[in-house]
Amino acid sequence: MKKYNYMAFACFALIGLVACSEDRVSGTSVEPNTLFNTEPMNEPRNCRVVLSDGLYSDEECQWNAEMWNAESGYRVRTGYDNGTNTSGIWYWKEDTTDGINGRLQWPDSVGDMRDSLALSSVIDKCGGSVCGSVFFDMKHPNPDANAEPLTRKSKILVGFNLGGLNENGNAVAVDATEMKGLCVKYSLGPVEEYPWIHYSDFGILLELDAGDSLNALSNNNLYNVQMQNIETPMDTYEFCYRWDAFKSKYSQVPLDVVLRHLTGIRFALFSTYSNNYFKFDISAIGRYSERQSKEAVMNPVEKTCKPASVEEWFCTCNYSEEDAVLEAKNKASEAFEKKWDSIASVMPRSADRAVSCLLNLHSEYSRWEPKKIDTEKPCSNPLPKTIRCENGSLSESVEALSSQANYQHMVDSVYEKEMLTYPQYSDYQKCFELKDPPVFYYGIDGDLWNGANGVEKVDVGLYADPSWKKMASGEWFYSADEGGKSTIDWIGRLGNEYSEDSFESVVESCGGVCGTAVLEKGDLIYDPFAVVGFTLAKDSSGNSIPVDISNWGGICIAYYSETALALELDLGDSVNVLLGWAWPSVSLPKSTSRISKCFSWSDFKIPSWNKDVPEEWLENPGEKASRRVVAVRFKMQAESGEYGFNITSIRTLRE
Repeated sequence: MKKYNYMAFACFALIGLVACSEDRVSGTSVEPNTLFNTEPMNEPRNCRVVLSDGLYSDEECQWNAEMWNAESGYRVRTGYDNGTNTSGIWYWKEDTTDGINGRLQWPDSVGDMRDSLALSSVIDKCGGSVCGSVFFDMKHPNPDANAEPLTRKSKILVGFNLGGLNENGNAVAVDATEMKGLCVKYSLGPVEEYPWIHYSDFGILLELDAGDSLNALSNNNLYNVQMQNIETPMDTYEFCYRWDAFKSKYSQVPLDVVLRHLTGIRFALFSTYSNNYFKFDISAIGRYSERQSKEAVMNPVEKTCKPASVEEWFCTCNYSEEDAVLEAKNKASEAFEKKWDSIASVMPRSADRAVSCLLNLHSEYSRWEPKKIDTEKPCSNPLPKTIRCENGSLSESVEALSSQANYQHMVDSVYEKEMLTYPQYSDYQKCFELKDPPVFYYGIDGDLWNGANGVEKVDVGLYADPSWKKMASGEWFYSADEGGKSTIDWIGRLGNEYSEDSFESVVESCGGVCGTAVLEKGDLIYDPFAVVGFTLAKDSSGNSIPVDISNWGGICIAYYSETALALELDLGDSVNVLLGWAWPSVSLPKSTSRISKCFSWSDFKIPSWNKDVPEEWLENPGEKASRRVVAVRFKMQAESGEYGFNITSIRTLRE
């Protein structure tokens, strides 16, 4: 099991309390839990109930060990977590006061009790249980000494909190009345190497911890019940303890008040004699209540659905915290590699310092090997996923929908944090600025523009007639969808000391106009898009104006793009409105390596989705458009995602 401790997750509450198998002892040569019975709780068990008078009977009820079992992880799934994901963490406290030396001996190393993985090695070693040995003596250990009465009953505590911790690190109280009681599967017995153990003088008290304030009102005489001593040492027993079986001789606080303010459950391992050395195993914990059959637990999302049967089951363990962490790390690693592909595609070919910096940066952060998530874990307590209604229709269950939503929230939360640990574009930019100077790949020879020359503007006025030559612009611009959340992450940065819209740094960084189009749909009903382009001419007020570029004969583009591009002729608002914003365009195919494409003006067509084209634009729309172009646009429109691109060269089709 991957041992992550992400404290920001919201818990699954009751629907997350199921068991799924996974190997937790890989890497060890010791057979897991060979001392104890670890038969999994695959089916509901009949309750053996301890009654208020201390006697017990077999009642008509079942329990499933949904809070804790050999396959449920390192924390108790209490169902009361306060949103901090800190409930159910095991803790322990030894007894070393009044000259008594009460010690725990764990079968493996333990960590900090504030960590949810503190007992992970122990739990792995015990095959999914909390197990260990306890030793009591007076003042100092002396295995050769005779047993003598302790000055008081000594207790070693092993427990867990129910509701999690607050911002001060204190356990929060919950109302546990509805649990009705607690069921435990456990083992208890002396260690064989110590035959002088007084077996009748040690045991376990199951205690209700109500927090320091209420406990103090009872002089720390907690409500408790003594768990049944086992006739045959280390046999595994299962008992359910109703709340009314818990007693306290001296408590001034009623039991119902304690239950409404319960902070935790404690197993008090006690001895009344010194030199008592015994072992314990807590292998399963669950609520005491009548369990419904699988068919009865049907809660459809559709309110009009009258459930008839369960069509499909699911296991909430397939939406576990560990799987969410794994998926988020896989997703972040994939995004990092995709971003790297975009960077590598525009990497300067002969700038040794820049290349070395980029390669070292990639190597340093290529630390995660994607892991496969097991989606077919055995499930001991499945819940309905799809419910068939009486009218024959299907409805998803509330539990499935909630599990999926909570799981996705965990994935997104971890993913955002993981992405912050990877290099940002600013980190790559620092590498690109290490020039030798760099030598860029030229692509085709562009009479209008070669990004590799480091010149920002397109020389659109090269063949202009005198009517607009002095107004020639050639400035690059970019835009994105309105209503979506798309943007462009540039290689380099926009702006310089003269203009915040300058592409100078971008062009110098990668020998072209390059970056990653980050397309995000948001509230759009169509695929998101981003646009880069260049203007042809501007008037004295700085407004773009239409000009005649028909003498170019057409246009050639050298580029690379991870998604197809639409090369569009922007004709200005008045004509754009007339055409329903269906600009004359051609398609530039996706290419993961640099290619060049040439088009004559006659290749440019109005998109077929516009069924209401004005009659005068039906014939030769491209040639007609070339006589009044405002801007040339490269439009990237696709499903939400990240798409690298680089436009490196532009030329005309003039002979």
